[in-house]
Amino acid sequence: MIWTIARKELLDHFRSAKFLVSVALTVVLAAISTGVSGQDFRQRQQDFLDAQREMKGDGVEYVLLRAPQVLSTLINGKDRILGNKAQVSHLRMPAGTTGYMGEDWSLHTVVVSGFAAVDFAFLVRVVLSLVVLFLAYNAVSEEKSNGTLRLVLANPVARHEILVGKFIGGIAVVGTALLAATAISLLLIALDPKVALGGSDWVRIAGIVAFSALYLVFFYVLGLFVSVRVDRPSTALMVVLQVWIVLVVLYPNLATMVAASVRPLPSAQEIAQEKAALFEPHRAEFDAVSNRFEAAVMSNKEDSEASQRWKELWILQQELNWRVDEEQRRLQNEQASLAKQLSLLSPAVLYDRVVTSYAQTDLVDYDRFMGGVYRVWKQLADRALAPRRARGTEAEPTLPTFVAATTSWQDRFVASAPEWTILLLLSVLLFVAAYVAFLRKDAR
Repeated sequence: MIWTIARKELLDHFRSAKFLVSVALTVVLAAISTGVSGQDFRQRQQDFLDAQREMKGDGVEYVLLRAPQVLSTLINGKDRILGNKAQVSHLRMPAGTTGYMGEDWSLHTVVVSGFAAVDFAFLVRVVLSLVVLFLAYNAVSEEKSNGTLRLVLANPVARHEILVGKFIGGIAVVGTALLAATAISLLLIALDPKVALGGSDWVRIAGIVAFSALYLVFFYVLGLFVSVRVDRPSTALMVVLQVWIVLVVLYPNLATMVAASVRPLPSAQEIAQEKAALFEPHRAEFDAVSNRFEAAVMSNKEDSEASQRWKELWILQQELNWRVDEEQRRLQNEQASLAKQLSLLSPAVLYDRVVTSYAQTDLVDYDRFMGGVYRVWKQLADRALAPRRARGTEAEPTLPTFVAATTSWQDRFVASAPEWTILLLLSVLLFVAAYVAFLRKDAR
């Protein structure tokens, strides 16, 4: 009987206009968003390759480049809004990456840049979750409202069979909508000769799709629970929409506001003042050495002692500035971590954390990139401070090729275990609540 009910539920949805319109809308949005994100990635990748050829280190200053993530074609995350270049020398340790490669000459348009935010993650997190609620809100309430539920229960069929059958049929419908969006997105990516996916990328994609399915299951169970508890379909629709707004919009933003209030970040002026205060004990000597060094330059004289000391103090200032910038990043990460902890019960927050992690479009690899930038700067600074007699007259050794450290997909999957557990637990608890409520429901 369970499979009979599931089959009926599935066929009813497939024949309904709202399902057909929803799937058509999903497929169109998936095609457009993937096409736009693919074009954006191709341009950023070309800018990256051009920059690699044109921006060479001269032994004094190096331009370090952060390559765009291939899975940003599906999950944009923060990949396209972070800077891509870090110009570093022994006299310059940047606080972060700068600009957008190709910002002055690339073919990006305002339309492309704006629409790129509608990626696969947005499609699942917002569009498909609403579609799922529209499919689930009247699964029981409509049958109760028109008297069908009473007629069904008059036959020798157990209540749990009805609910489980509706759940299976509904999940099959949800899976169909998700697979349609995934298929069109992956087809466009596979047909793009500029997008090369490796074995680990396909594993990450599988993880993204699997967690997307769990995310949509949660919202279907939520709609089923409300449909069991509320008898009127119109009231059930109003309730599920209000709950969706709270879980997806209000709750995460409120958590962010609370985190910003509990752990406020220093302003740009406060950061500048902190940097100045750290270097203040050396300021007088630095000014004196700078004047002495400038006077030697103006008079075409060599003052190696002043030159060396000026270099040492300048590098010290860069080191102190880096410490302040690192502390600022640590505070930002702490604030973000607190916001995530406060919003643990928001499925939208859990979803964003997992899929951006799998796509490597979060801040983890960016922080590792900046750590690599610091190591290159440290090598340049140490070389600049080496005495001339130690360096001799031979050519300067070149730095090793800069490679930004990345995290493996295994590490990413292990790190996402808490999010999987929380979302799965929430889905199970909601289904159990719906099941118990349906067993006690008055069908009259």
